[in-house]
Amino acid sequence: MIDMDDLIGDDDFFQPMTIWRRRITYDTNGSEVVVLTVIIPNPLGSIQSGANPEMLRQANLTTAEDLITIYTAFRLYREGEFISDTPPPIIGPVAADVYGNAIEPSDLERYKADTVVFQGDVYQVFLVQDWTAYGAGFVEALARKVSRGQVAQ
Repeated sequence: MIDMDDLIGDDDFFQPMTIWRRRITYDTNGSEVVVLTVIIPNPLGSIQSGANPEMLRQANLTTAEDLITIYTAFRLYREGEFISDTPPPIIGPVAADVYGNAIEPSDLERYKADTVVFQGDVYQVFLVQDWTAYGAGFVEALARKVSRGQVAQ
C-alpha cells in the first residue's frame, strides 16, 4: 500500500480548503437551528474537477453534473451524519425508553453536509469513502455544486 501522509503537506498536491460545517441544534421550541462554523485552520486537500459521471446515474437515468472529488485526511461529513465523543458500548443492550425505542446518547451531535468552497463555487459533500489504507483517516469525498441559497437551509 502507498502511504499518502507524506504528500498531504506538499503544496504540489494539496492546498488549503475552505469548509463550512453546519451543526444542527434545537431552540427552546424544539425547532431545528443550523449553526454555521468555518473550519480554521483550513484543512489541506486535493480537489479535482469532476468525477466519473458514468458511475453516478441518478434515478431518472441522467448523470450527475458539476461534481468535484476531494482527497483529504480531514474528516468530511455528509448529510445527517451523527458524531459522538463517547464510543458505543462493546457489549450490552442499547438504552431504551419505556416503549422500547432506542435512546441516543446525550452527547450525540447531528450535522448537515459539509460545504466546500472551490474556485468561487460552493459544493456540498454527498459521499464520503474511507481510504484509510492510504494513510490514517484519509478519505475521498464527492461533492456537487449548489447555489449559495441552498447552503443556508
